[in-house]
Amino acid sequence: MRPETQAAAGVRHYVRGMDCYHRRLHRQAAEELARLGARKDPIGDMARYYEGMAHRAMGLEALAEGRFDQAESHLRAALDRIGPTADLAAYLGAIYARTRRFDLCWRQAEKAAELHKDDPAAWRRLAQAQWQAGRRTEAHLTSRAALRRFEHDAGLLVQAGLFLSGEGDFVQARRSFLQAVQADCTDAEAHYYLALAAQAAGDVAEAARSFQRALELRPADLMLAYQLAKAAKAAAEAGTALVLRLPDPHAPANGSQLDHLARYVTTEADFMEVFLSLPESPIDGELFALLASVLAAALAGHPDYADLHHHRSRVCRRLGRAGEAIEHARRAIQINSRYLKARLHLAALCVETGQADQAVEQFRQAIADGADWADVHCQIGELLLARGNRTAARRHLERAVQLNAGYARATKALVSLAA
Repeated sequence: MRPETQAAAGVRHYVRGMDCYHRRLHRQAAEELARLGARKDPIGDMARYYEGMAHRAMGLEALAEGRFDQAESHLRAALDRIGPTADLAAYLGAIYARTRRFDLCWRQAEKAAELHKDDPAAWRRLAQAQWQAGRRTEAHLTSRAALRRFEHDAGLLVQAGLFLSGEGDFVQARRSFLQAVQADCTDAEAHYYLALAAQAAGDVAEAARSFQRALELRPADLMLAYQLAKAAKAAAEAGTALVLRLPDPHAPANGSQLDHLARYVTTEADFMEVFLSLPESPIDGELFALLASVLAAALAGHPDYADLHHHRSRVCRRLGRAGEAIEHARRAIQINSRYLKARLHLAALCVETGQADQAVEQFRQAIADGADWADVHCQIGELLLARGNRTAARRHLERAVQLNAGYARATKALVSLAA
């Protein structure tokens, strides 16, 4: 199979898989998208994400129906494809965000704790750093001292439980996790570790209930869904029937990573380009609505960045929001009048919305700014020909053929002029 044919087949599988996912035909979606799993490009990234989401949907459906083996299999497949999060924004960030290092030594953590004495999180970080540095006695002392000061802080109670687990004292660890849940019933981490402690103690029913509560608080967490499937299966085998409350597999991403992505698109010009290069598919609404929100957040902090306005315009165009697209395209060239890509994009928007005079104006300015290119001359020539300005049309079409003697589209327009 030739490379061109392979590329076309990849696009077909992508569009077909997205269409199946959009219509909630999850098995067919997973089968189509699995064909693209080895690709290391934006199509491959999105295919893996939605293949994982299809497995997640099938897994949650199986879990709700008590088919625990199938639920476990599908949720494990989802984890394999996209990692522990089902949040599209988090997935994009995980793929394209810079790698950051946070390897602060325990001495630096100690200084931070001294500076932020009233912040229990700072003391927890110090205890963690001490533990990782092998200073376990000091870690315990820091943890106990912090708990005397912040006795009802769920994070500190969880950390104390983790230290106890690390030393094999699972009874006391479970008690600490239970205290954390009582201190803050909305702390998903506390419920998660309480579930693990219950599981270690052989209390499968309590483990399943705690995993379920954690999943209710973090519905996009695939690892929690997977562990709930395993715990529910174990409970059923032990004769305990559970009524499971499961998240909607088609709920939109919660946007928790929008600020992170907004910072990223501000500094990395290629980030948006890779997604705008994706072929159109039925899932565009979800993906590009998210990207529009990311760009809106980025523009809130940098309203005079021409690139951000240009990308926002292209995303709005993809979403069918022509008015917004034109508004942002105009703003981009107001900020940078020599921004050729933005000007040509604006010209194309004017053509699409029937504003031929403005399209001609934008094409002419683009040529004056350096876009002396065959396709630009051809497009302006066709517009002028449609308006009856044959002399100007001929001049541009001849220039297009001069620049590219094999340009069939321009040659055909010239032939129509001679007729």
